[in-house]
Amino acid sequence: MIIGTGTDVVSIPKVEELNDKYGSRFLKKIFVPSEIDYCRKHRNPNQHYAARFAAKEAVAKSFGVGFGNYLDWKDIVVSQDKLGKPFIKFRNEIKEKVENNGYSCHISLAHNEDMASAISILECCG
Repeated sequence: MIIGTGTDVVSIPKVEELNDKYGSRFLKKIFVPSEIDYCRKHRNPNQHYAARFAAKEAVAKSFGVGFGNYLDWKDIVVSQDKLGKPFIKFRNEIKEKVENNGYSCHISLAHNEDMASAISILECCG
């Protein structure tokens, strides 16, 4: 049963602007070290930062909550399997909620030169 869906679109130039202006302060507020390492390995890291930013927003929307009172940016971690398929790992209180309720989260990411997007589907498997 689908619990919620979420989508988000992010401007890659805006992420690049934030990264240039605030550097590691911006990155460390939004991303965990594994996400930063993954993005830095690519020719245009800002595309990948933007896609992961969009993914975090999309996942939060699928839960029907925002960041701040209910979620921290780093509670949602975008990882990838051996083939490069993205998946979500949860941390802290949201991890417990996901595990206790038998939730599963599906994510799809896309980006081009200017925009990145993500779609999230939260389902209950139990």
